[in-house]
Amino acid sequence: MGGPYRIIGRIGSGGMAEVFLGEAVGAAGFVKKVAIKSILPAYTSDPRLTAMLIDEAKIATLLNHANIVQALDLGQVGDRYFIVMEYVDGADLQSLVRRAGSPSPALACFVCRQVLAGLAFVHDKHDDSGQPLHLVHRDVSPPNILLSRAGEVKLADFGIAKAKIRACVTEGGVIKGKAGYMSPEQASGAPVDRRSDLFSLGVVLHELLAGEELFAGDSPIEVMKEVRRAQIGPPSAKKPEIPRVLDEVLEKALARNPKKRFGDARSFDQALDGAMRSSGYGPTTGDLIDWLGQVMPESSIQPVAGIGDTLAFDDTPASAARRTQPLVEPGQGFQPGPRKRWRPMVLGLSAAIVLLAIALALKVFLLPDRPTRTALEPEPPDLPIGAEIEPDAGPAPKEPPPKTVPAKMKRRPRATGMVFLNSRPWARIIIDDKDTGFTTPTVDGLRLNVGRHRVTLLNPVLELSRTFEIVVRKDEPVKRFVDLRKEGVQH
Repeated sequence: MGGPYRIIGRIGSGGMAEVFLGEAVGAAGFVKKVAIKSILPAYTSDPRLTAMLIDEAKIATLLNHANIVQALDLGQVGDRYFIVMEYVDGADLQSLVRRAGSPSPALACFVCRQVLAGLAFVHDKHDDSGQPLHLVHRDVSPPNILLSRAGEVKLADFGIAKAKIRACVTEGGVIKGKAGYMSPEQASGAPVDRRSDLFSLGVVLHELLAGEELFAGDSPIEVMKEVRRAQIGPPSAKKPEIPRVLDEVLEKALARNPKKRFGDARSFDQALDGAMRSSGYGPTTGDLIDWLGQVMPESSIQPVAGIGDTLAFDDTPASAARRTQPLVEPGQGFQPGPRKRWRPMVLGLSAAIVLLAIALALKVFLLPDRPTRTALEPEPPDLPIGAEIEPDAGPAPKEPPPKTVPAKMKRRPRATGMVFLNSRPWARIIIDDKDTGFTTPTVDGLRLNVGRHRVTLLNPVLELSRTFEIVVRKDEPVKRFVDLRKEGVQH
């Protein structure tokens, strides 16, 4: 597309990145809604995260399929990169299930078959020379399965995908993905292939049918231990109405040994299609739209500073982020990289000042004297919010003083309040998208300006985070405890 893009608001954010709703602006009034993903300002100085974002864009742009969220553009503002993606007007599967419970078994199978169609395309993708890319998503999970109000099902987020074209290579033994949806080999840090993604989708389908988590534990470490054991019962053990033929499909999809699983997404899809037919399941996109119409929440776009400002591309490349630069500055919006456009302005302003000084001198020395008039008290300047003028010492003199001195302005200090944060396990504290440098617990508290603030607690080791808002009031301490093992989102 090439931009420019206008920011509308924030769709949401996680531990490392945030997504905005934007508009692609073109000629003749052309406007198209898009999603814009960028690393949080606190992490733009991390070159590996920047490299992962760039890799995600390069991989996703190769995947033009109805069941995959499309990547449209990769841009840069200063040192901060962003991906422009297809905007899916809907919600992710996780939020829908949390809101309304699992869909019917028929719809659960229908949704997973749509994901399988996307995975089949991903796994079989070749480059322009015909060589296989060996793509593996590695994070097939409910938060990454998006459902639109129009009944579309799309797989999103290729941020940790495995591919031979990646510039940022994951070190051996480093585990990536959400613990409860990993395959046993992935949870062990072993090499993975397409069958790992099929196991992950099998977990999603099992949970939709059984109505509960398949792998549970008090921490991601405990969950991964359960994943590696992979002792899985059939969903019919929880819901007797689930047909036995679906149990058999999931038994193969969730086999601990990858060699005993389906070899590819098409084989999984064919088995699931046969199970649905034999069970009398015949859901359609229309049925999915009807269900979504009942459970889909209203669109919730968070306001951000600089709404309506335009995001323009920087014209100078940057190999990696070197410092923190917010995507949006209050009252400023998106700005391209620094350019030396101020020099002509400074020269022009200097010339204007010189001309004005000459004019004043001519007026003083050349014009005849005028009768003396009483000077008018100058109007007080406009005050910024929170400023106040000190009261006069007494009544104004009848004759004006030799020099007119404007009233002295003094900015009133902003009111503040104390915030005490704690979590289990420990977490870094990010406030209003800026890393404070502190970790939980804050024994002495943090002093913040009165008002609403956005807080993210992040444990980078376990890749768990929780984002929430607090309202700080004067002389009313805010106390918040977060159990990241139960409330956190894994990235």
